Amino acid sequence: QNTHILIYNNSFGQINWTLANLTTNISLHVGTTIFIEQNKVGLTDDAQVLNLDGQAMIEIRNLSYATTARLLKDVRRCDNNTALCNITYDSSAGILYANVSSFSNYTTEGLPNETCGTLTESTTLTRDVNSSGTCYTIGASNMVLDCAGYNINYSTVGIRGYGVNNSGGYDNITVKNCVIVEGNSSTTNKHGIYFSGVDNSTIQNNNISTVGTSNAVYFTSAINNTLRNNNLSTTGSGHMVYFSESTDNLIANNSMKGTHNSAIGLLFQSSSHRNRILSNNLTVAGQSADLQLSSNLTIRDNNFLS
Repeated sequence: QNTHILIYNNSFGQINWTLANLTTNISLHVGTTIFIEQNKVGLTDDAQVLNLDGQAMIEIRNLSYATTARLLKDVRRCDNNTALCNITYDSSAGILYANVSSFSNYTTEGLPNETCGTLTESTTLTRDVNSSGTCYTIGASNMVLDCAGYNINYSTVGIRGYGVNNSGGYDNITVKNCVIVEGNSSTTNKHGIYFSGVDNSTIQNNNISTVGTSNAVYFTSAINNTLRNNNLSTTGSGHMVYFSESTDNLIANNSMKGTHNSAIGLLFQSSSHRNRILSNNLTVAGQSADLQLSSNLTIRDNNFLS
């Protein structure tokens, strides 16, 4: 039986069909029905592709991962099933090779300990990570992000995002040992850590610095969380710690510094009740604390200088 070969390639990657039957009812054009772009190799979703929706060998080029990347099929990981996607990665050439069982759109992502992305399991960083917008998005409860002293550089070109974003409200999250740095002052409200609807979580032993209007740490609708042993600094009008509608939280043994006269060290708004503020050192050019519509707060053994 004869074997036929059909190859499409460019500097971004390659698709190689080597099949006995290459019948298809669609016109093949790169950019219209075939996609070979930066970090993407794909085929149009059309039943008339017929036999091309089958086994193929693909390459995704111009990658910069230090170790083997993950291969995603329609944004779902497939390299953990070798019957679907059997991959090898040449880190020196920056090329991921894969034998795939059917066609769709294939992209890659780095391992979470060396590249920004969505976290669904506990992760310990092995290198500094950078992002033009948000670096890490929390995608599951009950896990730890341990930066092991490495940097999270986020919003490096001013795109709105966060160093660590838990707007999904996942609980029992720990973020520790991170150096979180906002890289650009353009665009507003790009907080170092943003927790919304989060309960029973801990932020500890981090160095967080922001510029512009960004807050170092922002909690909203958060209950029973702990913020301790962190160094928080802002050079713009953003605040060091901002709580909105958040109750029963502990803020303890943190060092905070703000150099802008509009910055507030501790801002509690909208019924943020029963929070405990203990043994913090705060130096701010603006206001040390603003406790708006919040009651039953415990404030003890702090050193506030403004």
